[in-house]
Amino acid sequence: MEEMRASLDPVVRRNPNLRVSTKVESNHTQILRKDFRAIAAAVRETAAAQARKDH
Repeated sequence: MEEMRASLDPVVRRNPNLRVSTKVESNHTQILRKDFRAIAAAVRETAAAQARKDH
């Protein structure tokens, strides 16, 4: 997973519209069950950023 995360760095640097919100312990099969709070926080953060952009 670390190798995969490292591959995101150049992409995020090239596109200012992308941002990694947080790193969680769960893998892709467990994330909704174990880290739903992190997902909800990222969704709220995205919605707030969009609301600021719209005003």
